[in-house]
Amino acid sequence: MVDEPHPLDGIQVVECATRVSGPLLGKLFVDAGADVIKAEPPGGDALRRYASTVSVPDGRDGALFRYLNGGKRSIVGSVGDTRVRSLLSGSDLLIDDGDPALDVAALRRSFPHLVVVSITAFGRSGPWSGRPATDLTIQAESGGLQFRGPTDRPPVQAGGRISEFLGGLFSAAPALAAVLHARSGGEGTYLDVSVHDVMALSGTNHLDLVHQLTGAPVVGPPVRTLDTPGIERARDGLVAFNCNAGHMMQMFLLLIGQPDLMEDPQYLSLNARLAMGATWQAEIDAWVSSHTVQEVIEDAAALRIPVAPCHDGASVLCDEQLGARDVFVTGDDGHVALRPPYRLNGRALPSPGGAPRLGEHETEVRPRPAAERSVAPPGTDPARPLTGLRVVDLTAWWVGALTTQILGRLGADVVHIEGPANPDGMRLLGKVLARSDDWWEYGHMFVAVDTDRRGIALDLGTDEGLDLLWRLIEQADVLVENFAPRVAEAWGLTHDAVLERNPHIVYLRMPAFGLDGPWRDRPAFAQTIEPMSTMSSITGFADGLPVSKGGLPDPVGGATGAWAAMVGLAQRARSGASVAVESVMLEAALHVSAQPVLEHSMYGTTMGRTGNRAAHAAPQGVYRAASDGEWLAVSVTTDAQWDALAAHLGESALIHDPRFASHAGRVEHHDSLDTVIGAWVATRDASAAADELCALGVPAGWCRDPRLLRHHPQYRARGLFEPVDHPVLGSIEVPGQPYRAPGVDRWVTRPAPTFGQHTREILGELGITSDAIDDLFRRGVVADRPRDL
Repeated sequence: MVDEPHPLDGIQVVECATRVSGPLLGKLFVDAGADVIKAEPPGGDALRRYASTVSVPDGRDGALFRYLNGGKRSIVGSVGDTRVRSLLSGSDLLIDDGDPALDVAALRRSFPHLVVVSITAFGRSGPWSGRPATDLTIQAESGGLQFRGPTDRPPVQAGGRISEFLGGLFSAAPALAAVLHARSGGEGTYLDVSVHDVMALSGTNHLDLVHQLTGAPVVGPPVRTLDTPGIERARDGLVAFNCNAGHMMQMFLLLIGQPDLMEDPQYLSLNARLAMGATWQAEIDAWVSSHTVQEVIEDAAALRIPVAPCHDGASVLCDEQLGARDVFVTGDDGHVALRPPYRLNGRALPSPGGAPRLGEHETEVRPRPAAERSVAPPGTDPARPLTGLRVVDLTAWWVGALTTQILGRLGADVVHIEGPANPDGMRLLGKVLARSDDWWEYGHMFVAVDTDRRGIALDLGTDEGLDLLWRLIEQADVLVENFAPRVAEAWGLTHDAVLERNPHIVYLRMPAFGLDGPWRDRPAFAQTIEPMSTMSSITGFADGLPVSKGGLPDPVGGATGAWAAMVGLAQRARSGASVAVESVMLEAALHVSAQPVLEHSMYGTTMGRTGNRAAHAAPQGVYRAASDGEWLAVSVTTDAQWDALAAHLGESALIHDPRFASHAGRVEHHDSLDTVIGAWVATRDASAAADELCALGVPAGWCRDPRLLRHHPQYRARGLFEPVDHPVLGSIEVPGQPYRAPGVDRWVTRPAPTFGQHTREILGELGITSDAIDDLFRRGVVADRPRDL
């Protein structure tokens, strides 16, 4: 293995973006060694003055700004400036966040090699382009808000500006793939990224597919998604469980001293447990509250129950797994920083350094000559730059499937491997949805996330099955697996073994907790990664328990894995050698929920739960509308927006009341504003009210039903949901990519494969005869139907 600490060395990025999404994309590039030039407006990025728990002192930069902009060079300018434009001839990537001066067509004519990524709330196309929005209203309009939170309160946002982080993260892998393609002699391209689209893919658990697969029935008010057991109170803190599967619930009953209930179907049903209410909660509390967090975790882990502490920004610094893996480092400013959530060839990438002062690099930033580019083979497509790449996909569940789906939609030939007795767990969700005997084809998550690949079923418990896997690996460019480390290693799939067998492969391993540390082999799901990464600590109401964000660590881990795979491919292109990559789900989640630990380190404060409020918006809330189950999100971030809202409410006293004249005043008197806004919304149709306010420039969003998301007018206009013909399910619509690109009308090239659908085709490509394949089927080495289901 060749150690290449800066895989993106030589790549230059011009970042004309502020706040979170664009700067996060720039951060990912600079962390991997790129030169990122941040062009800021004369007053600087507004995030310089932002913090959630304190007022940032004059002349200082906020903790989140420092985190997102470390290692960059700062100049003053914008995308329309002559000076910024002069940098583009020698640059590889331009990051934009919606500047009206951006003329993409002119840029592509002048700089055909340049990759342009524009990240905006609703994208630059469609009827909602330019509509005012904030993180809260995006969550509302993308369906992720409606099903979250306790039933006796308004739906609650996922805290921490999460949609903005995801907008940058989902842009990363396609941006780097396009840059590498252009550097190989191909054309650049333009990616029009919509944060609204991103949240449809990542924030709703694809409940739209559930609605389709059950025959699209008439729906009632949305139901909140709750877990029990979930986040519970131990004697000295909070602890989180995931007992979604029956065997996990049986072990939980054993844990709390109720072995006689292990076969009782009432306790194995989530809905039945929820119906028990306080009676069931008392049984949980009786055991959990009498033990410390550490005692609960040790006893639960011994029974293989997914469990984790519920950390905040202070306690996470003491986590034994994160400490063992040196996730926290000391930055140039002496405060805590986080290393990138992936490793190359067993080593972490070096820290990029501190954030720049505004305009700090005015004198040193100069246009550079265009990079030398090789000759690309004819017919390459800049929108599908991975065409010709072979990916062996040995993953299960959402996080791994999303990684390989992203690679597949970028053009790679992805071969997904399942076991005859061990189908992908997402298939098993289909039993309650099925309308035919082959119920494993109805798993809505599998149908949504496992598109754009071929499927083969191999029994890796046999020597022949394992030999076939190795033959596929020998021909692959990328191998991806996301099992617990002990599982892959039982098949002999260590980094060293795979790289020795294929000296040109990029081998991406995606363990939940990492390949080392005391938690390496523990089971994990989103419900335990969220609280352990501090995500849950900032989601929910101040007077209640933390609330699950709804599976977000899976898409976060999947998009991070795709980025790490692309960084591995960049390093392979530089070194000519194989690359071992490790991308960790827990660390990925922590990186998009870094603000709690950053603010604790810098200010000594602890971010808490604020319901639907936010430090940068006031008033902000979710208000009950006239119709049953309907809610409206309203978010005011500027004085102009407040003036427009106050005038529209028809309350002249609001306009002239000095208490509300400033953002600080509106924060202080938020309860009074909630009363007034709530009374107005209560008489209105949520959808119409959202349109009215947005027309005035006030960010507002109707809390959409996630089951009906494909009917959203902006999604229809941008073609986010694409029709496919599935061999079993017939014609359905599945979500495509959260960005538009020139020349691409559809991103989905294949529906999710039926079980073992392409086994004969793939084995034939290995040179195995038809008779030999028949024999493998007869002996159960391969299969086209799950065994014992």
